[in-house]
Amino acid sequence: MAEVVGLHFTLKNQDGHILGGTDEKDDAPLLVLLGYGSLLPALEDNIKDMTIGQSKTVILPPAQAYGDVDKSLRMIIPRSKFPEGTEIKEGLQFAGGQRDGWPIVFRIVKIDRDDIYIDANHELAGMALHYDVKITQRRMATADEVAHGHAHGHGGHQH
Repeated sequence: MAEVVGLHFTLKNQDGHILGGTDEKDDAPLLVLLGYGSLLPALEDNIKDMTIGQSKTVILPPAQAYGDVDKSLRMIIPRSKFPEGTEIKEGLQFAGGQRDGWPIVFRIVKIDRDDIYIDANHELAGMALHYDVKITQRRMATADEVAHGHAHGHGGHQH
């Protein structure tokens, strides 16, 4: 039977810069249905046997996180390739082509006059990720959660 784990976490890069997470004082814990792809597999493997109240630091090398940077996914395209009237700005994401049947999502990372630098690597590609994790709850998943493939709120009820 599937299980739901509640956790608080802080995500940092290898330099200790905080990239995200939850605030234990202000935020509800993140609820995760184990085995359903909500977390990176290596992170899930590291926390699946933790007990309520247990804390742990998990360090994932790039290969276990979002992979190494693939330079073939970085390109420079002319502004003229964008539809007329498109607001082009750094951080904008758009789909362009497919890889293995999935759309490739590009992100504009730099604009230099008419040269638009785009990148389809995940923003965290090439980084070792440091997770500080604390388990706050564990419970069996409800039938609805399993059917939907994700955890619901308190006690497994959808709100």
